[in-house]
Amino acid sequence: ETGGAGVHDLPNLIVVEGGGAGLTADEMQGLSIFSDVAELGGYLGGTGRAKLVWKSIMEAKNPFEDEAIHPNTRMQLLNRFEPLPQVVEKVTAGDLTTKMLVRMRDGMEIETVIIPHDSRPTAQKSLTGETAARSTLCVSSQVGCNRACVFCATGKMGFVRQLSAHEILAQVYLARQIIAQDGLPPLHNVVFMGMGEPLNNLKHVTKAAEVMADHQCFSVGSSRVTISSVGPSPAIIRASAQLPALLAWSVHAADEETRKKLVPTTAHTMVQLRDAYLEALESRSKGRSTFMVAVTLIEGVNDSQQHALDLIQLLLPFQESSKCKGVMVDLIPYNDIGFGFEGGPNFGRTEHDKIREFQIAIRKAGFPCFVRVTRGDDSSAACGQLATSSIKSKTK
Repeated sequence: ETGGAGVHDLPNLIVVEGGGAGLTADEMQGLSIFSDVAELGGYLGGTGRAKLVWKSIMEAKNPFEDEAIHPNTRMQLLNRFEPLPQVVEKVTAGDLTTKMLVRMRDGMEIETVIIPHDSRPTAQKSLTGETAARSTLCVSSQVGCNRACVFCATGKMGFVRQLSAHEILAQVYLARQIIAQDGLPPLHNVVFMGMGEPLNNLKHVTKAAEVMADHQCFSVGSSRVTISSVGPSPAIIRASAQLPALLAWSVHAADEETRKKLVPTTAHTMVQLRDAYLEALESRSKGRSTFMVAVTLIEGVNDSQQHALDLIQLLLPFQESSKCKGVMVDLIPYNDIGFGFEGGPNFGRTEHDKIREFQIAIRKAGFPCFVRVTRGDDSSAACGQLATSSIKSKTK
């Protein structure tokens, strides 16, 4: 959905032959070491064994090899459980943003990005003004994406397959290993803003988010997991209300014509999608009714004052709802992927002063509005730049 970086150039996509390519996420999902303690304990013959596996995971060790785990349990893991995906390439940008190329057992590849922050206020320290270094992890939910956003490298890949919950959670595990090895700030929050449209993989994304938030597992906390979507349909949006995470909507343009150009798969009006999100938020607890709206600003496409006014009009019902805790607008300066509208010039990034004018208009309407600091663009790890060489197998 919000895509990212290309370790491989898109024009040189390769075909992954055989090796399980084309399997569904359910078919790819064997027993997972990332199951919650109760489920894992059922597989291993006791929650005590499951807790030891999770202790190994949280210490950034390999449970399949960790000698602190009983040999019989390790043998079960080796014989019955899904193997761990592997980091086959790691690229670190000048700002220490770290992009991992992760290969699954069928040879398919995804990208995951660790974004370290030197100084950010934590929820506990926001009142005192104290800050703490921490890292954000941007995870992928699919290999490729079928939403076809024209400004996103993942959208240019097309859809290949869903990721299983195991493969999504493995990204957290692998990132925690790299954070420990490279001395990066500790993992604080997870965003589903990598490759893929999370709401088109709702079953596995839900399971993964539950395990991320579980205090006996990764213990990230549901308020520190954000699931971002373009909003494929009102029905899927309403179904997302049950997700144990905060919700974010990648709007990109509020008027129908521009939105359809940027997200060609848009099949519903923006009002229909907006009303579905409003309904979803009003059914959630107060703690999960905070909502983020993202707009990638592209020079001359969706960055005018009229576009800002259209966005304000679209969002006013959230402001008027007594059950919606608040809406924050996130402005994302476009990151170059070497594409534009068909037959036209490549897209360009909106100038800083124009972004600032857009931000002021949104803030004057009463919406908190922030401009995202571009991170990792020198290593193609920034928002909108993620893509890999994986593509559907043509093996018959």
